[in-house]
Amino acid sequence: MPVFTLPFATPEDADVTLARWIFGIRQALWLGKGGMPNTFSIREISPTDTLPLRHALLRPHMTPETCVYPGDDAASTVHLGSFIGDTLCGIVTLYREDLPGDHPEGFRFRALAIVEALRGQGHGNALLKAVEQLAQENGANYIWANARDTALDFYRKADYAVGEEEFIVDGVGPHRIVRREFSKIHFAG
Repeated sequence: MPVFTLPFATPEDADVTLARWIFGIRQALWLGKGGMPNTFSIREISPTDTLPLRHALLRPHMTPETCVYPGDDAASTVHLGSFIGDTLCGIVTLYREDLPGDHPEGFRFRALAIVEALRGQGHGNALLKAVEQLAQENGANYIWANARDTALDFYRKADYAVGEEEFIVDGVGPHRIVRREFSKIHFAG
C-alpha cells in the first residue's frame, strides 16, 4: 500500500474536510453565476489531494482507505485536478500500466470524477484530454480504463472503444473496459 497519510484521521475529520470542500464548491458555483466567467484550470495535484473527491464522488459508501489505489505514489503516476479558482472540482489519475493481455506501451487512467453540479461544463473532457496528451508524450500506444456503465456514453463521445464484456467491481458496480488507440506517424528519413 502507498505510504502517504489520509487527509483525515477520524470520521469527524472526514466530515470537516467534506464540509470545507462543499463550501468551496458552492463558492465556485456562485462565482460562475455571478457574472464572472466560469473558467477552470487543470493542474497537477498530490495523491492525497485526490482522496476527498474520490471518496465523496466515487466511493461514498466505502471507507476512505478504499480510495487509495495501488500505484498512487509511484514516480510515474500523475494526478490532475480541475479547479475553479482554488477549488478542486474534478480529478483523474494516470498510471503507466498495460491492459492485461494486450500489447505494451499502455497507460491507464482511474478515478475520473467531476462534482455533479459541474458536469457537462467541460471539466471531464479537459481532464481526459490532459491524460491522453501526457500518455502520448510518454510513448503510449493506447490509453485505457475500467469505466462505470453509467459513464460509457461520455467515453463513446470521446472516441473510446467500449469493451463488450461487462464485469462487476466489488462494492462499486458494473464496468466495462474503455480504450483509445493513438496513431503513430512515422516519417521516412
